[in-house]
Amino acid sequence: MTPFLKSVANDLFTRTNGNFENVAIVFPNKRASLFFNEYLLETTSDKAILCPAYLTINELFEQNSDSITADSVLLVSRLHKEYIKHTKSNETLDTFYYCGEMLLKDFDDIDKNLADAKQLFTNIKDLRKLGTAKDTLDEEQKKAIEQFFTNFNPEEDSELKKRFKKTWEVLYPIYCSFRENLRKDSLAYEGMLYRDVVESEKWILSTYEKYVFIGFNALNKVETKLFEKLEKEKKALFYWDYDEFYTQNNLNEAGHFMRENLKKFKNALEGDCFKNIESEKKITFVSANTDNIQTRYISKWLQENIGEKEIETAIILCDETMLESTLHSLPNEAGGKKLEHLNVTMGFPISHTPIYTLIKHLVDLQVRGYNERQKAFTQASVECILKHPYIIQSSSNAPEILNNILKNRIFFPSSEELCTDDILSLIFKRPADNAEWIKNIATLIYAIANNRAQASEITGDLYEELFCEALLKAHNQTQRLLDLLEKEEIEMEQPAMGSLLLRMISGLSMPFHGEPVVGLQIMGLLETRNLDFKNIILLSAGEGNLPKSSNDNSFIPYNLRRAFGLTMSEHRDSIYAYYFYRLLQRAESVTVVYNASPDSKTKGECSRYMLQLLGSNVYKNIERIKLVAGQNDKNTELKHVEKSDEIMEKLHKLFNQNKNINAMTMSPSGINRFMACELKFFYYYILNLKECDKNDTEMQPKDFGNIFHETADAMYKRIVEEKGNDTIEAQDLEKYKNNRKLLYEIIDSAFVEKFFRQNNKIIYNGEQLINRDVISFFILRLIRMDKEYAPFKYIGGEKKIRFPYVFKDSDGNDVKINIGGIIDRIDIKDNTLNVIDYKTGGKSKGISFEEIFTHENNHAGYSFQACLYTVAIMELLGSDTDFSNDKEHAWVEKLKKLNLKQFVPYLMYIHKKAEGKREDFKITFDKKAIDNIADFKKMFLEQLHNTLEKIFDVNRPFSPTDDYDRCANCEYRELCGR
Repeated sequence: MTPFLKSVANDLFTRTNGNFENVAIVFPNKRASLFFNEYLLETTSDKAILCPAYLTINELFEQNSDSITADSVLLVSRLHKEYIKHTKSNETLDTFYYCGEMLLKDFDDIDKNLADAKQLFTNIKDLRKLGTAKDTLDEEQKKAIEQFFTNFNPEEDSELKKRFKKTWEVLYPIYCSFRENLRKDSLAYEGMLYRDVVESEKWILSTYEKYVFIGFNALNKVETKLFEKLEKEKKALFYWDYDEFYTQNNLNEAGHFMRENLKKFKNALEGDCFKNIESEKKITFVSANTDNIQTRYISKWLQENIGEKEIETAIILCDETMLESTLHSLPNEAGGKKLEHLNVTMGFPISHTPIYTLIKHLVDLQVRGYNERQKAFTQASVECILKHPYIIQSSSNAPEILNNILKNRIFFPSSEELCTDDILSLIFKRPADNAEWIKNIATLIYAIANNRAQASEITGDLYEELFCEALLKAHNQTQRLLDLLEKEEIEMEQPAMGSLLLRMISGLSMPFHGEPVVGLQIMGLLETRNLDFKNIILLSAGEGNLPKSSNDNSFIPYNLRRAFGLTMSEHRDSIYAYYFYRLLQRAESVTVVYNASPDSKTKGECSRYMLQLLGSNVYKNIERIKLVAGQNDKNTELKHVEKSDEIMEKLHKLFNQNKNINAMTMSPSGINRFMACELKFFYYYILNLKECDKNDTEMQPKDFGNIFHETADAMYKRIVEEKGNDTIEAQDLEKYKNNRKLLYEIIDSAFVEKFFRQNNKIIYNGEQLINRDVISFFILRLIRMDKEYAPFKYIGGEKKIRFPYVFKDSDGNDVKINIGGIIDRIDIKDNTLNVIDYKTGGKSKGISFEEIFTHENNHAGYSFQACLYTVAIMELLGSDTDFSNDKEHAWVEKLKKLNLKQFVPYLMYIHKKAEGKREDFKITFDKKAIDNIADFKKMFLEQLHNTLEKIFDVNRPFSPTDDYDRCANCEYRELCGR
């Protein structure tokens, strides 16, 4: 295989005899010149020569123009001003921006294809006449315009057509005045600059005696006119890269442009170097189920296909977002040798770097994260910034402030609370205008860059270098936006300004530094122009990536674009077809991989070019491979954890009062955890693996329940204190039913106690206000039920209970544990003690007595807890212990004097309609309500005794549950292989 550029270098060296002093070599892009220069060095070998001048086509035009190409932000801003002037519209820049970019693209296309803008943008009625009468249009143009009017009749009464006609009629005046506005300041957009150059009467390309154009394909009319002029002056030489396979087949879209080029401009190379596609090659098509599998396949492919020279092998990404995963998938060795060099042509996207994430958070903070009514920021927007590694490194106060916000649940921190140093002041100070805001962001990025530069000096890490360069590019773009603001070139509202800043930065990328002409090559499809490789793998070559689908939105309808010779979607497809087939020309091994999953963005379809090869007679032995994700079979056998000496020692230390006087109380939830899944008990208590508390603005069900419990208890305590006795009567509750202000006062206090964790002024967000109202609704429902139930004695709410229980472990040693928790509510009526467990979620479900110890029913734990608390009270009442001086259990001593005989556990589902019937909430066994837990006490204690013995049985391992349904929402399911 002789690479195209090498053939050109040899031929050009012979033609010029090595004299390149007045020769300019023009490429479509810069990368090709680097490879060409290497081939030229090989050609000259021992002879020193003066290198030719290397230019891109853009640079050639710019060298012959007095204007400079302005950036897109400035161009759209100036276009907006012309639009307002001619349409008399009051449309703001931020709403115009998208349309402005689209219109700018149309103007660029018009100028690059030397279209008659006046004729194109003429009045619709006149344009219709032109389509049938004017001799200035050829037959194809007339036919296209007639087709347009088949579907568009401006005389028909349609609002959309009227708006189109109104806009269309001012496009030519806008086009003209916009160009004049730019020309005054020696500015231009790219198409304007190109057109001005070729239409200038002073246009003389005299810098070089010879211009050599290498590897071009799709030419616009401006480039064609340039080529024609230079050829006429005998100053041009053309080297076209193609294959007769597609240029001699008029139906193959890959040769669409090349066939025209070869007719107009003679190719300097001749011979057999353009008959390569049909030579023997190894072609492999690979389907994969995911993008991740595609990149993982690279390692295996390199082992089999990397050549003697790494430079001869290329990984081509049709989807450039796969770059990062591709880099992580590269092996250290391939083909029995170490991969020493790697050249990445594609840039690393700044949108994948920490600074872009930070800027997004900064924009969100000021645009959506500030509450004007509260004059404060939202907790979520502040938390994102204070957690960012760049801010943690740059501000020593950030971690402390964040901890304070989360610990005290400050949901609306103020600017004054946050601006405790220079860095945080740049972030959390409310800017007076956009200029101050963007200046603060630029200053912040500069400060971060200084800190990162000092921190990264000793690392030398590739990604750290990229991140530092990202900081520099982000600062430059932010500073550019600030310059435009200070010069009053742009003006828009803050949200649009934030979107514009993100748009400007998101499109940036950082180049990988390295030697381009050595090592394994990783590139996008566009970067392959003019380059040849022996071994090629194309990744993500699905339809939609190859050819690339793009946004064809335009103000100019399709038929008119065709009539006036503008760029169309078919042209883009032809360009991609050329790129694909050109890669095949001199390659020896080609592997094409695509995502076959219908859920992928390419919908599982392979590229049309793959189908073309399969349907042709060129390659009859194309290998087809299907990659399937390796099945990482999880061991679904039940895993058991044997109770080692170490585990038993920790278990006794946690709960056994005989081993540790400060041992913790075993709660009903702990016992429930063991009965539901013994392994879950092990993870929670023995390994101490617990979910972190969520410190965000969203209320968790636990928070909601705690606030409700606190509110209900506070209300009843207030009644008892005001009356001086513990009897609650219907009229006592009526007061709170009719006085919403009083009720909300109690709810607010409960929020402070159980949720906000601060005593200053409460600031609710929208979600918290809704929860506040729901709690109020539930309390009113509780009041209605208790009014029907009254009178009753209120013993108390949120009552702590703890009773000792002694049993023997498997070694015959006494184990003394405390069992207890917090009872939501205790009241008495008709000499019956009622133990109530409030439920603000879930639903009631009938169970049997046995199920509360087997947990075959998902709600058995609720019933177990209520029954355990009720039995515990009975045990305390039956003991000889004097609780008079026990602050937590003084209420038990009072109950002893009442000689209570009946004890009833309740599960009160507040959110369920009960029409005030308390009886509906009694716990039921086999659909029969429990009127006295004393009937089940003996059986309950026996089962409890058996359960506790199992926990402390050294011969019984901790085993996972056999019920897989319980594992669905378990936080430990990944640990146990479920």
